[in-house]
Amino acid sequence: MSVPNSLEETIRVHDAAVYMWLQGLTVDYGNISGKTLNNVPILSVFASPSRAFAELPNILVARNWIAGSTPDEQKSNALKLEVIPLPLVTIERADPQPDPEFSCAVKQFRTHNTDPVTGLFVPHAWPGFYKTEYTLTFWGNKRYTETFIREWIMAQLGKKGAKNFETFIPVQHVAPW
Repeated sequence: MSVPNSLEETIRVHDAAVYMWLQGLTVDYGNISGKTLNNVPILSVFASPSRAFAELPNILVARNWIAGSTPDEQKSNALKLEVIPLPLVTIERADPQPDPEFSCAVKQFRTHNTDPVTGLFVPHAWPGFYKTEYTLTFWGNKRYTETFIREWIMAQLGKKGAKNFETFIPVQHVAPW
């Protein structure tokens, strides 16, 4: 996408990291379409809250939670559900903004990385510092579910090296980053 400037699909990589972090939150859905689904990762969708429930049938089909022999039949069956499976989390990403806290002088080029095929030095710029904010909206229908999710998030905050209101989300970058 943005090669050679960023060396990876930076925004997609961070979106995937947030999504994978949320998969650590496991919840009970009970019986859906004849399957008992307990202690499974929370349903997560990249959508605004107004679009979340329109995307839900696609998520249920992708996770193979709905009965049916074909994806079209599964989607049709998902649209017929009388009760929407909750909890659900919607993920929204704001536009990345330059982060003045970590701003520095003009990016210096470095050349100490080598191409594994040719063995030659590959020049590239240091990555810039951007702040990308994500908004997570949790949907549920029980008070104890809201409490469970809140306690899970509280347990993620303030781990060693982070401030008491921060967490570290692992991001899988390509080499050399």
